[in-house]
Order: sequence, then structure tokens, then C-alpha cells
Amino acid sequence: MSRPLRTRQRTRVRHEIQSAAWRLFAESGYAAVTTRQIADAAGVSESTYFRHVTSKDDLLLYPLEASSAAIVATFRSQPVTVSVQRALADSIVERTSASSRVELDLWRTALASAPDLRDRITLIRDDDARELVQAAAERMGISEPSLEPGVRVHTVLAAAAYAYRTWFDGDPRELDALIREAVDLAVTSPPERLTP
Repeated sequence: MSRPLRTRQRTRVRHEIQSAAWRLFAESGYAAVTTRQIADAAGVSESTYFRHVTSKDDLLLYPLEASSAAIVATFRSQPVTVSVQRALADSIVERTSASSRVELDLWRTALASAPDLRDRITLIRDDDARELVQAAAERMGISEPSLEPGVRVHTVLAAAAYAYRTWFDGDPRELDALIREAVDLAVTSPPERLTP
């Protein structure tokens, strides 16, 4: 079923504003770009801009928030026969692979122009991480308090977050390849035994 026209239009306008902002940030630097310049480049009025965007920061951080929700939805749709770690790893890889390389590279360049936002970059929002842990517990049939679902989820999330940081820091490999390698290591690497 297709989305209502109004929703499609809002999504299109939001995407145009975001794309224009990323281009401007990449060309001129985040701090040098005004909301008026972004609105002009997107072909919208400033009032339209503010109906779709809460702040300039939002233009760089929103894709992560949208991706976070999509990862949760994809994880919930994975077959229950797949392990929690593999289901989450596959969900993260699927979501990352859905993004165009051109857009990802532009986004990375735009983010590099806003170093003050670096600490706010997160793969999964806290509420989505809690939802993933709850969904993992449900998949595992665990109803009483247990660390296991959270450890399984956060191990994969930490691997993916490390790959994202590596990519943001300029690793030349494609993001989806880094993510795939990192989450596969988290899923398949046996734990090291500590010797006394």
C-alpha cells in the first residue's frame, strides 16, 4: 500500500532540504552555512524549511535516527530461527547497504565539517537499543531479568558503532563492507579464554 500523497510530499521536501544542506556543508563548512542558504538551495521558503527541520544539527543527525528505527523494525521481522546476534547483524548490514554510496560519502564530508557534532553521532538511539534488548529477550524466550539479551545485542551494536567511527574517521573502505566485517566478527569470533 502506498503512502498518502501528503506524506510522500513531506518526505520529498525533507530529502531535498537535507541534500542541499549536505552539499553546502561539504562545500563551505557547517558553521558557514545559514538556514536561508539551505532553504534557497533546496528551492523552499525559510518557513517551509522550519516546518521540516528543527535545527541544522538535525540535518546531519536525523539520518542516524531514521536508520536506528529501521534497524529495530528489520530486526523484529527476522526469522526467529536466526540467532539474536545474526539477526541484528543482518539487520544493520541490510540498513547500511540500502544507502547510496554517493549519499554516504557526501554525508561523511558534511559531518566532517561539524566536529562539534561528533560526540552526538550514534548508531542506535537509547530507546531503540532498549527496544532491541526487549525484542531479543522475547526471541530467546527470556521473561525474567537477564543480562544475556542485552550483552548479545550490545556486542553487535558496539562492533557496528566501531565500524561507523572508523569510517567517519576517513577509512577508505565502503561503509557497508566495514559494517559487515565488524558485525561478522562480533557474531562469529569465539570469546578468548583468560588464563590465570
